[in-house]
Amino acid sequence: MSLRTKWALGLGLLVAVCIGLASVAANAYIGSELRDEVDEFLWQRSATAERVVRGVPGIANGGRPGRPGTQIRAGEFAQFDSVTQAINVGGEILIGEGDVTLPVDAADIAVAKNGGMAVLRDVTIDHVSYRMITIPVVDNVALQVARDVTATNAVLRGVRQRLFIVGLFGSVVAALVGWFGAGQAVRPVRRIAAAAEGVADTLDLSAPLAVKGNDEVAQLATSFNTMMEALQQSRDQQHRLVMDASHELRTPLTSLRTNIELLERGIPNGEVRDRILGNASSELIELTSLVNELVGLATDPHVAKASPTTVDLATVAAAAVERGEQRHHRQISLHVEDPEVVKASLDGIERALNNLIDNAAKFSPSDSPIDVTVNGFTINVRDYGPGIPEADIDFVFDRFYRSAEARSVKGSGLGLAIVRQIAEEHGGVTSARNHPDGGAIVSFSVSG
Repeated sequence: MSLRTKWALGLGLLVAVCIGLASVAANAYIGSELRDEVDEFLWQRSATAERVVRGVPGIANGGRPGRPGTQIRAGEFAQFDSVTQAINVGGEILIGEGDVTLPVDAADIAVAKNGGMAVLRDVTIDHVSYRMITIPVVDNVALQVARDVTATNAVLRGVRQRLFIVGLFGSVVAALVGWFGAGQAVRPVRRIAAAAEGVADTLDLSAPLAVKGNDEVAQLATSFNTMMEALQQSRDQQHRLVMDASHELRTPLTSLRTNIELLERGIPNGEVRDRILGNASSELIELTSLVNELVGLATDPHVAKASPTTVDLATVAAAAVERGEQRHHRQISLHVEDPEVVKASLDGIERALNNLIDNAAKFSPSDSPIDVTVNGFTINVRDYGPGIPEADIDFVFDRFYRSAEARSVKGSGLGLAIVRQIAEEHGGVTSARNHPDGGAIVSFSVSG
């Protein structure tokens, strides 16, 4: 069942229930009002008839047999719009007018006998509905007054029929309104569904949806466009990564193949063989580093955020400085200024800092120091090399970007790109600038 159909049926059912409850309440109220009107009529007629009965000679004590005055008719006892009769404790009709005889039961006899509370009830005589009241008059005598309620019941039936028709009509109208309203409401959703199916069929992520208004459906369309843009950007980055990686991998693989072919031919000279093996080993090391960096870049960025831990930036920096000194055999100084403790990926922060230190060691003289500074949520790494050409500063964090001066230095061009990815995963930024006294300062920060 479609959403449009569910909406229409739901709205129609809701209106039907509301109208049904209102109809029941209205019918009960109208019925109660009509019943009260009939009861008020019976009380008035019974009061008039009671005065007549009290004036009839010999009516006291129920007109026992042998006493005069029983079975006497009174001309003003009954009226055309009601049926009236007086009964004794034996259920005998003492006074009666009209062609209708009212039923007498134990409750009526009890009223005549005990002079108790009046009794109001519905009775049926010859398939005609009456409303009847029985009241005590004198000792052992009760008065019964009844009114034909056929017209009243007909009015109630007419009210019920009209309420049913109104309810049915209202439900149908509500269902139609819900059908057309749902059609208008789900039309943008259908456009989004059609766009998603089109993307699945054509893999084209470049066609955004038109957004109208600012309601929830418009927000859904905006979110869909944002998702499409993110997917397009991700696919572009993936394509660029594959193209760049294939280009970067080709060089060490070609060199390895050449060296292996030379070894297969059999090189008798030990010195040449050693040089070829050294080159092969160096290319393997570079290829391994490149593959590791590619894997790091291809890792889902949400993985780094999945299990954050408490990271003391000063402690992490001290450990990275110690590793860097052992790896590069040079002096690396650490300066700590107002360090912070953050919730972050420990592996990510360590890797970013290691890449900055490796980058500084790569582009500075082997006998020059490296300065690492922790300032709040920012870590700066300064080298004492030639610095970064001004034309290249804005691109040093791009994947596989290598300036003309850096192409003679071994490396994949991915180290600083990984630093930027890690910083962005942690809500931070990266920056690069030249120091006024020489060398470059490359930094990354994380969000507190």
